[in-house]
Amino acid sequence: MSKLLLNDPNVINLIVRSLVGEIAPENSYTVAQTEWPDNSRSDMLYTPRAEVTKTMPPLLIEIQYLVDQDFMLRLIHYASSTYNRYRVLPLVLVIVTKGFSSTTFRREFTVSSNGFLLEASCLFWAKQCLLLSADSIVGHLNQTTLDPMVALGYLVTSHPPCLMPPQHKANPTLMMLYSIAREILSKEESTKSEKANLIYRLEKAKKDFETILNEDDSQDSNKNKTRQSAEDGIMLIEKVQKDLEGGGDSIEEDNNTIANYTLEDVQFIESLTVPGKNKNWKDIFNKGKAKGHFKSYKSSYSLKSSYYHIQRRKKQKTD
Repeated sequence: MSKLLLNDPNVINLIVRSLVGEIAPENSYTVAQTEWPDNSRSDMLYTPRAEVTKTMPPLLIEIQYLVDQDFMLRLIHYASSTYNRYRVLPLVLVIVTKGFSSTTFRREFTVSSNGFLLEASCLFWAKQCLLLSADSIVGHLNQTTLDPMVALGYLVTSHPPCLMPPQHKANPTLMMLYSIAREILSKEESTKSEKANLIYRLEKAKKDFETILNEDDSQDSNKNKTRQSAEDGIMLIEKVQKDLEGGGDSIEEDNNTIANYTLEDVQFIESLTVPGKNKNWKDIFNKGKAKGHFKSYKSSYSLKSSYYHIQRRKKQKTD
């Protein structure tokens, strides 16, 4: 939820105005690409809609559960990548959702001039490196009007978004943040419901295809086409299911089908193949799974479709 919150224009304005200052007009920053040349990816990056300058620097944001030495080295790497892209040192903000690896490690950070942020030494890799944590804001929660960054820290690090504390109900910034958070959570619940419904319908369609394959054993050409369509349907459904379960990109997987097989997989398939006879794919699949093969496949149908797809591609390359 935190990353979605940081994408909201009002939250972007809040952070930018708090850290960059009044020099940054409202809506002057936008979300930028966070994937770097080495394929690493940071959490969030804001950059000016106009030119990046030393007074309007990139704003690199990381959301970190536990701050330790490994994280700080990773943060320096992200900041260096940001500098390499824009040739301007970034202003760095770390939102600490849990804490620090140890009390000793926590002492390496100093309290910033505003009192509610911690600061790390960053002379050669960032314009400034600030940390927002539950501990850093605790002494500022009893004020009648919360600083916008304290309000953000209050929401992200300490309290569930569905419960607004009575003593802060009148705070406009906190009310705005909770409103955004509720909308995000509402959309997430709706998406979960839609996803569950889609998974159910896909599973039902898959069973219908399997019924066709189990009931149709004839060698008629039209029947064979029906079987092939059913097998292709199962394979497509399993790819979509894998994506819905948080797996990979089905398009990328299709482009790298050959890579799904190991040499041992191929050898195992051939070892159970009798020359001149049709392969018993259910038997091959079940025996292979028992031996740790075919990790990328959920059924004998998708294994069979991929196998012949690979054979066709190999034949095309040799023709």
